[in-house]
Amino acid sequence: MATSIEIQARGLTAQLGKAEADINQAAQNLEKAFKAANEQASMSGGQESPDPIKLIRQITALEIAIGNLKEDCATIALKRFEVVQKIVASQCQTVYQVKEILERTENEDPYSSREEIVDESWEAMTRSLEKQMKLVQVAQEGSTAAK
Repeated sequence: MATSIEIQARGLTAQLGKAEADINQAAQNLEKAFKAANEQASMSGGQESPDPIKLIRQITALEIAIGNLKEDCATIALKRFEVVQKIVASQCQTVYQVKEILERTENEDPYSSREEIVDESWEAMTRSLEKQMKLVQVAQEGSTAAK
């Protein structure tokens, strides 16, 4: 024996099935009506009307594409922000290293080997600048890929 929930579920399923059939019938009627109107318009030399079903499908596809584009833009903006943060941090480190070089060279004995200190510090700065250039390249590749 069927319970009241099963009976209600069957009734709801039947109603949904009828609604689906009605929607399909209405779509077919629309297609026929627009096809007939377009045939009549083309015979009389008039302009054809667009098919509403195709228009709705195109609008739906555009809405999906816009949603995907929005997600892509958010991802690109986040990555760009992260790259900018890394570049700023790297530049701060470079400024600190330059300051450190200046302090070392000011405090050194004029007769000591300043060239060794400067060479060592410049090598560290060169590595830091190479790292910054790689980050800039990554940012540029990301922005050109987004276009």
